[in-house]
Amino acid sequence: MQNSKPIQRVGLAGCGALGSIIADGLHRGIGGYRMIGIAEIRPMDLPAPRMEFAELAEQSDYVIEALPPNVVPELASEVLPRGKKLLLLSAAALLRFPEIMEMAVPGQLLVTSGALSGIDAVRAFALRGIKSAKLISAKPPHALAGAPYVVDHKMNMATITSPLRIFVGSAPDAARGFPANTNVGVTLALACTPYGAKELFNITVEIWADPMAAGNTHKIQVETHDGAVLTSEIFSPPSLINPKSSPQAAYAMLAHLQTGGGAFEI
Repeated sequence: MQNSKPIQRVGLAGCGALGSIIADGLHRGIGGYRMIGIAEIRPMDLPAPRMEFAELAEQSDYVIEALPPNVVPELASEVLPRGKKLLLLSAAALLRFPEIMEMAVPGQLLVTSGALSGIDAVRAFALRGIKSAKLISAKPPHALAGAPYVVDHKMNMATITSPLRIFVGSAPDAARGFPANTNVGVTLALACTPYGAKELFNITVEIWADPMAAGNTHKIQVETHDGAVLTSEIFSPPSLINPKSSPQAAYAMLAHLQTGGGAFEI
């Protein structure tokens, strides 16, 4: 007699531009998982019972986060003390709110490849020893308008007529300056950091405003100390609901649930 794998109960926090893609995928069915509820404050039809964070955490084995970054600590404070796993889309929240990692035990926090490609290879490079890593992101100017860095530097995105590099710096600085746009930078920095390391690997992040861009392009360049080089680039049209979001991040989450790959523990 063949043993069947236990069904994992999944809760979803947030049903916006990305969360709705994940909700639809779970509603259609993914082997080994059952969606038990959704936490969403907006009045809308949901494919699963509406729940508060506490109820969602109590009834789930896994909770998938698809929230604005500033709400992630509230969710984490319900999920992690209960010993449940939290799968994050908002990787940048880990740098903005370090208390999230302080609440977690090893294996509780997982980050997927998000809107990037080649992350599994980057994780292998991290074990090999990374010398340098860079992320170059290009987006339409309107997708960057309103970011704290743009506002603080009084940049008018509407006046940009050719590709312009508007930021270069570290992943933590990018996370602070572009909280709605730089989950990719934090994801790459986390992927470059060997498991258990005390400090985040220091990658370089470049952000370009490109008025001719039809969507979001993310290019990563990683080199190991012994000369191995990885270059990977991905283009994705922006979400029609939220131009600051890439649908690829939601599909990466669904792919992880289907295959078990494409994610790593923090």
